This record gives sequence, C-alpha cells and structure tokens, in this order.
Amino acid sequence: WIVLELASSDAAAQPETEPPIQVAPAVADAVAAGKAAVAEAERLAEAGKYELALSKFLEVARAHPSATHDCAVAFSYFKIGNLSRARLHLDLAARRGDIVPRWCERTAQRSLDQELARRGFAALELSVTPADAVVSVGDVRVVGAWSVWLPPGEISLHIERPGYLSDDRTVTLGASGGRVEVALAVQPEAAVEPLRRDGPDAAVTGPVDRGGVGLE
Repeated sequence: WIVLELASSDAAAQPETEPPIQVAPAVADAVAAGKAAVAEAERLAEAGKYELALSKFLEVARAHPSATHDCAVAFSYFKIGNLSRARLHLDLAARRGDIVPRWCERTAQRSLDQELARRGFAALELSVTPADAVVSVGDVRVVGAWSVWLPPGEISLHIERPGYLSDDRTVTLGASGGRVEVALAVQPEAAVEPLRRDGPDAAVTGPVDRGGVGLE
C-alpha cells in the first residue's frame, strides 16, 4: 500500500476537521499499540477507500503518536490530493524523535517532493511569537513554526492564542517561497467599570472602601 500514486478526483473529499498540527514526542510502544487499527486502515486503503483510511490513520496517530503513524497519515493525504497536509505530516514524522520508516524517508518523501515540484508549490515559512500560537492557512492549522507548502499567490493567515490579540493578514507567496514572522500583542486588561448608584453625579470608581458605612 505504499505505492504512491494520486487517486482519481473522486477521492478528493476531506475527512472531518483536523485539530491543529503540533509537534509532540512519540509515545513508547506506539506502533505496537496501534497495530490492529493500522491493519484495518491499510485494508481500507488497499480497497481504494482512502478517506476512510485517512480517518482511521488520524485516529491512531492521535491516540498513539509516532513517526510511523504520521507517515501513514501523510500517505493518505497524498492519495486524496491534499499535498499541503501530506507534507506537514511528513515533517511532523521527522520531528517526533523516534525512528522514521525507511519507506517514508525514501519512497514517500521523494514522490511527494516530485508532485509538489510538478504542481509548482512553494514553502511558506512561519515564525510566530508566542511559540504555541495557532496559525490558520486556508484549511490548514498549525501550532508554532512550520513550513507550509502551498500554490503561489495571495495567502490569508489568521494567528491566535488566548490572552493575545489575534492577527489577520494577507501575504503574497512567490514561486521561490516566502517567510512570515508574526509577534502577537498581549491582550490589554479589561478596563475597570465604574461602580454606580442612583442619582445625579453618583458615579464611584471602584474599588470602594466603605469604611463600615453603606452607600446612601
């Protein structure tokens, strides 16, 4: 099932929304723990049911993080024609910290790189502060610094993190690639609302020291 050829356009449907892609270390014995589920996903892929296989591989990769499972996800995205996500998951496999399967390093990487070049994709290098901000690029979401391979042209970005002001911008990605650096501004503290009582000129700024006496 590792023969990498793009499926027909009928197989271009996408699975449910994927959570943001982020780097996390591989879990010990992840490959053994996911063996049964991977076998099921492989049977789906061999039957040409790549969307179902992808959903199963994503499930396994989330439950049992490993480079092997990331490579399987990348393979499935490649088969349905989503080259951007395929490349991200190959890069994720390389950043897991465990052994990347030989077929993934050689066959998958070479086939994907050739297809990216054939279609004229270019790399958009993302650098964000804080490092755990979520970057949305089209239908792709990543956490932190990544290289996202996309067709050249106008690219819309949305960067966010709780406690910070979000950032929306459009950049032009050239055929040779590009780089974007974004530093989010800290969310200002909410302004203190004045305390009020009935009557004219009755505004009182808080906090108020009542001194044991209630307001009239």
